[in-house]
Amino acid sequence: MVRTHDPEPVWDKEVDLPRKWIQSVDSNVATRQVTQHETGKAMVSGEFASMTTLHDVLPYLTPMPIAWGTYAADSNVHFFLCEFVEMGEELPDVQLLAASLAELHRKGESPNGKYGFHVQTLQGTLPQYTEWTDSWEEFFARSLKLVMENEERSQGPDEEVKQLYVETLTKLVPRLLRPLETGGRRIQPRLVHGDIWDGNVSPNIVTGKPVIYDATCIYAHNEIELAPLRAARHRMGKSYVEAYFHRWDLNCSSLYPGNLRYRKMCVDVMKTLLAKHAEGYDGWVKRRGEHPASNANATEVYNSYRSHVDAGESSL
Repeated sequence: MVRTHDPEPVWDKEVDLPRKWIQSVDSNVATRQVTQHETGKAMVSGEFASMTTLHDVLPYLTPMPIAWGTYAADSNVHFFLCEFVEMGEELPDVQLLAASLAELHRKGESPNGKYGFHVQTLQGTLPQYTEWTDSWEEFFARSLKLVMENEERSQGPDEEVKQLYVETLTKLVPRLLRPLETGGRRIQPRLVHGDIWDGNVSPNIVTGKPVIYDATCIYAHNEIELAPLRAARHRMGKSYVEAYFHRWDLNCSSLYPGNLRYRKMCVDVMKTLLAKHAEGYDGWVKRRGEHPASNANATEVYNSYRSHVDAGESSL
């Protein structure tokens, strides 16, 4: 992927680079350039750390990362180098990919038992939340709050959307996530690639095994890996999710200012889930005859966001 000084990203086209930047080419090395100042630097450094971590856990699943750095001739051009792998254009075998991801998640244990990552990683050009956090509910709440803020910054404020954000963050997140870590239940943070979709996976022509790349890693609930596969626009879908078990588009709205298609999709999803879980966490606990559990840090996130909206302020 090459990015130019133009703010519009170049995802799928060849871009000419000055010959002085290309001094030698090794057929065993793939080069990826980003020309976007500090954002570009963060992108390649985060990808190098992500790919290195993935490769250390499951070497056959990724190209071997080699280095990242900045061109001496132009401090705005940053690069990431990795092993060259000959890959096919078709999707990898569904069972092989599912088995490989399941193996990654089994072996990729968090080094400190917390959710997060040791460096900043980005979703597209947007930093994602990576601070080390004790609970999945708090980590997800802080991550979602950041995505909501980015989306509002990108698309502008909307009262209906803002109220749905509040309800989703304060009612839906604790309802769905707090039960995973209370009442004797526990989950473990696992290493995830962070952006598995058909543009970031391919079959290795030589070995036939799947290859994943363009990683933006965090240690998270392993099932978050499957979230992009539910989007109708992707070729990978239900069969890949089902195969994984046998062994949300808000961020996209942030990346495309002025394109409200993804916002509408998110609004529909939020309305559906809120209607399905209208009782919230407290109602769910009461119905089950259990005592409610608390998560002070997550509640602080919810209250902070609600107070901004109740005051009629932007959440930014």
